[in-house]
Amino acid sequence: MAIASKGETTAETVKLSHKVSEILLKHRLWILTALAACTILFAVIATVSVVIGKSNEKAFEIIELRVSAWEEARISTDKAAITAAEDALIAELTPIAEKQMKRFAGIRAAMSLGEVYFAKKDWATAQKWYVQAGQADVQAYTSGIAFFNAAVCADELNNADEAALYFKTASDTSSFSMKPRALFNLGRVEEQRMNTEAAAEAYKKLAADYPEDQWTKLAKSRLVAMEVK
Repeated sequence: MAIASKGETTAETVKLSHKVSEILLKHRLWILTALAACTILFAVIATVSVVIGKSNEKAFEIIELRVSAWEEARISTDKAAITAAEDALIAELTPIAEKQMKRFAGIRAAMSLGEVYFAKKDWATAQKWYVQAGQADVQAYTSGIAFFNAAVCADELNNADEAALYFKTASDTSSFSMKPRALFNLGRVEEQRMNTEAAAEAYKKLAADYPEDQWTKLAKSRLVAMEVK
């Protein structure tokens, strides 16, 4: 097969260039429209990013302001001031927790709402907010804390099933620093539920993973007591 000569190659190049120019000219309106759409899209994305950033910043300002006011009121022990601070916190943080639950501002708001309702001994509502905070981002360092607190609320409500579930979830959360305590409480609740095998499993895991922890001593004493029974 013969190769193309230089003259033939030049002619073909010129012909191709003309075809490309004709295509660009023919479809110039569509091309310009597409370019304009891309430009607008990038502008919208940039604008949305700025708006979201400002929204998060504003949410954190509100959260910190209300949490600080509530904590100060609690120190003063003025019941009217505490109630007013609680009401203000709940009113302003609830929309943030509901609308921004997948962002850290939403998680922070949900955790704060859980703390307020816990202090009010409204265990059911506190548990709801803690569970939401834990589920929002299971990789967040707050997840284990939230599930542990949800378990404590369930325990206060004598709901052993949910207490066991959330103590187990907390103990399985990699970033949670209170795993020994969660495992011991899991064993304790499983004992209450008469699930001796599950209780022994939790106590043994605690002893194996954290042999020097203070909760391990209690777990070992429970294992001995269970064997006696």
